Amino acid sequence: MKQLFFALALVMAVSCTSKKGGETSQTVDSTALTTPKTEYLSYVGSIKRDTVKLELERTGDNFKGFLFYKLRNAENSQGEYKGTISGDTLKGVYRFMSKGFVSNIDKYFLLKNNKLLEGSGAFMMVDDTTLTFRENERVIFGDSYVLSPVEYSPTLIPQTEKDVYYGQNQ
Repeated sequence: MKQLFFALALVMAVSCTSKKGGETSQTVDSTALTTPKTEYLSYVGSIKRDTVKLELERTGDNFKGFLFYKLRNAENSQGEYKGTISGDTLKGVYRFMSKGFVSNIDKYFLLKNNKLLEGSGAFMMVDDTTLTFRENERVIFGDSYVLSPVEYSPTLIPQTEKDVYYGQNQ
């Protein structure tokens, strides 16, 4: 019984601070409990002469960033990539500019061995500008781009490419 009383008294002494008049208060930094840490990440991948670059800002299970595809035999695409992280998978929407038009497409990446494997699969057209993965269809990872981490840089993607997107979306 004495040991229980002593342990309880010790816990109370550590968690409370003394004030004038014998009052006690407990100090808790509520922002430490509610504000997740933000991570800044950059990734690059290529297939032959085509390149994809991703600048990513992750806060908890949410992310946002900018994605750029530089394609040798097609027009480049660039735009915002936003979504959530479910387990080891980034599930988001890539809102991009290509050929003067803004479109939306589901874009998933699997984090495996510190690399991002782009997902591919069957899509369905939701409207004139939006493609989503078909329900109950399997997304395949590893058959497309594999992005490796690089030192973070908010200028990994040239500002001129960002201006193409943001110039059309303001």
